[in-house]
Amino acid sequence: MKAMLAALILVVFTLLPPAQAQQPARLPRIGFLIPVGSGSAGPSAAAFRQGLAGVGYVDGQNVVIEQRSAEGKFERFPELAAELAGLKVDVVALIGAVTARAVKKVVTDIPTVFVIVVDPVADGVVANARAT
Repeated sequence: MKAMLAALILVVFTLLPPAQAQQPARLPRIGFLIPVGSGSAGPSAAAFRQGLAGVGYVDGQNVVIEQRSAEGKFERFPELAAELAGLKVDVVALIGAVTARAVKKVVTDIPTVFVIVVDPVADGVVANARAT
């Protein structure tokens, strides 16, 4: 799981401006949607934040992480995805195929990255396996 979160962090890192650059008026915002867990103390959230910090991004200093959890209530994914889109996040990071499918239905104009989706094509998360 840590390796997958590290990969997710690397993708998010490539979508954000460099941490060493002059601070913009508005900090980059990452929407982080997880199926279970609350607060920033859960293992997935802690690993995500630690990985971002390892490449120079610290929540509240040079990036804002808008974390939302469905608390195991998967029917909440569309509502939470819409909330993140309304916050005008720069990228949505998420975990799992169910989460990815729900976000795809709601978020159409924000880059989305994900981990723990075994077959994104078969799951309907992406149209094809061609990397973009």
